[in-house]
Amino acid sequence: ADDDANQWTPCQVCAPGTYTANASNDLVLARATRCLACVPGTVDVDLNSTTACVACEIGKSNPNAASVNASDCVACLPGRFASEAGTPSCGLCPQGTYRGPGDREGCMTCDASLGTRCDAGSSYPLAAAGYFAELTTNEGGDNTTNVLACVPFPYACLGTCPREVKASILTQSSFSGDDQ
Repeated sequence: ADDDANQWTPCQVCAPGTYTANASNDLVLARATRCLACVPGTVDVDLNSTTACVACEIGKSNPNAASVNASDCVACLPGRFASEAGTPSCGLCPQGTYRGPGDREGCMTCDASLGTRCDAGSSYPLAAAGYFAELTTNEGGDNTTNVLACVPFPYACLGTCPREVKASILTQSSFSGDDQ
């Protein structure tokens, strides 16, 4: 890039993590006047300043400017998601949704009819009043939440039930009219 606008001085070589730009900050191959750092949310994967910085894919973010490693685009933590490519940070899943550690897609809707509730940034569904939740982990390390109603219904519990009530629930496969 010709950063001093003097035709007799040599052009500056732009470093990896940057791109050659004109006065409007647009990527240009010729007559560049400056070197600009790749913005957060992008990476200079080919280390070539004459090519565009590449946006991190949906579901990943990169808070750093001038990144040169594709691994700088990291997956969002549970309860967060980047819904657009080129995001510098992952936002919280909105109220009524969740995203667990094994979820590859965006934030998923909590189903209140199943006794679940999800606060903003939830990484798994929580139990609503009158329900309890059991978090189980499979061999792959993914978590699953099972939400069951407290018995006798409606039992006033918030996320936990007394041991004898919980044992009663685990041994029942369905509710009869007498249980409700």
